[in-house]
Amino acid sequence: MVYGNTMPKLIDLTGRVFGKLTVIKRSRNRPRYVYWTCKCSCGKILDIISNSLISKKTISCGCVKTKKLIKFSTTHNKSRSPEHICWLNIKSRCSNTKRNDYKYYGGIGIYVCDEWKNSFTQFYKDMGPRPSKYHTLDRIDGDKEYSKSNCRWVTRSIQAINTMKRKKGSSLFKGVFFHKKKINGYQQFN
Repeated sequence: MVYGNTMPKLIDLTGRVFGKLTVIKRSRNRPRYVYWTCKCSCGKILDIISNSLISKKTISCGCVKTKKLIKFSTTHNKSRSPEHICWLNIKSRCSNTKRNDYKYYGGIGIYVCDEWKNSFTQFYKDMGPRPSKYHTLDRIDGDKEYSKSNCRWVTRSIQAINTMKRKKGSSLFKGVFFHKKKINGYQQFN
């Protein structure tokens, strides 16, 4: 408030540091407020109202908040990768009763091991990157869970051999069955 002809004394903030901001000079006058031109440690120059500087409400150009947000929201830098999508799908097919394929997974007791259920990082550490775009995640024993000891990356043709229907030896034709044998560690049918 101004009483009579006296004005409040302006505090010179030139050279002072507020967080990552260093005040360079007083900015042009704006109605009712005093602004200061500041340089952030990231190099950006901007004008900031003096009250925000003094109260430490503003301590950077926004780069600090951005870095914190990125750090908070980034865990593994693999979102939308084929491995991450695979991990999301195995969890969903084992737990989401609204999925059409739930009855073949969670519906018959297939589950995702505790180490993988809440940690994509652990899943990726155990399985590694997908060898090629032609590889998918396969459970070695189709009756067991998704876990490090029961999963592998295989081509679709190898995985097709390991399906639940063929595992029982059926060719899907009445009275016709496959004979099982293993070649190079993979189950093959004649």
